Amino acid sequence: MTYPVVEQRELYPVPKPGFLRTARRSIMDLPTPLPHQVLVFKHGGSYQRGDERLLRGDEPFVVEANSVSLVDLAKDRAVVAEIGIRSQGKNDFTVRVTFACTVVDPVQVVQSGTVHVSGALANYLKSNQRLLGLGLKHSLSEVSEVRILVFAEVKSATTYFPPIIPGMVVALSSVEVLTPSAVAEAEATQEVERIRVLASHDTRKVLQDIELDEQAHLQVKTHNTNRFEHMQQGSARDHQLQDAAKITNFMEQGGRAADGLFLSTPNLSPETAALFVRDRANSEWTVEQQARQAITELERMREQREHELRIVQERGRNEAIRAAISRGLFDQTTGDELLKTLEENGLEQIEQAPVEPAHESPVVAIGSDNDLLMEEDLRD
Repeated sequence: MTYPVVEQRELYPVPKPGFLRTARRSIMDLPTPLPHQVLVFKHGGSYQRGDERLLRGDEPFVVEANSVSLVDLAKDRAVVAEIGIRSQGKNDFTVRVTFACTVVDPVQVVQSGTVHVSGALANYLKSNQRLLGLGLKHSLSEVSEVRILVFAEVKSATTYFPPIIPGMVVALSSVEVLTPSAVAEAEATQEVERIRVLASHDTRKVLQDIELDEQAHLQVKTHNTNRFEHMQQGSARDHQLQDAAKITNFMEQGGRAADGLFLSTPNLSPETAALFVRDRANSEWTVEQQARQAITELERMREQREHELRIVQERGRNEAIRAAISRGLFDQTTGDELLKTLEENGLEQIEQAPVEPAHESPVVAIGSDNDLLMEEDLRD
């Protein structure tokens, strides 16, 4: 859509009226204006604004008009003008300037032929030679510096030398220097690379998290497996202890309890039962032998202690007799005979008498030969 002239329409001549009839143009032949629009008629060499609310179609300027224009009266309509300025290289910088435009005299606008004001504003910018030369010392990658220079120049020019458009008021709205396509592609490539690096980092992090989760799962699985095996081993040990207690109970009841032992303990062969009995007998024999040896050792120590006590007593008696002789209680001859008798029959015999070990009862170890009777007992 063009601005400020939205539409222009050529009008055909109105037929001559008949007798007692007035010439009239059909309103349907005219554009329908919106609230912010107005019609401007051209008839002959003059222009006249028409009030659409009061048009009947028989007005002279309507009947005689050969064209009509629809003009936009909206306030501060944004109009964009673009031009290119040379850079240091082969490509140009694109300058985009936005103006706020308002129509104040629609008749003058139509009369001046300003159908699309953006072209007039682009010519205004191109007429500024200083603006056109701002990019000659800068490459496309220095677009940020060029933006500053262009804005300052356009602002200064529109302030001191504003654009003149007949029937309109024009004010500066904004100034842009578009990023060149080459720079835009380079920036896009950098952005894509940055996103790729971030995605790669995120992917590695996700893989690390997955690996850590797998390790944790493996540890839990291993712990549960070890715990299950430990429980199985404990259960097996409990069964073994129960079987051993059962076998022990049967063995204590006597050799004739083998039938009950075989019925209560599955997969128990006579050989296995015989081995168990032999091991148990050997174990009991070992404990009994150790007890008897301990008792024998205690008897020997007691007898040794009594032997030493008799020696001390005899020595004390001899010393007492010598003391009595030295005090004159016995004469020398009697005392010597008494001491000789004591030494021959008392202390000397006691010291020379050996200490006899305590009697040990013979203990027969249960071996393979002696097991035959028990195995036969079990088989019976």
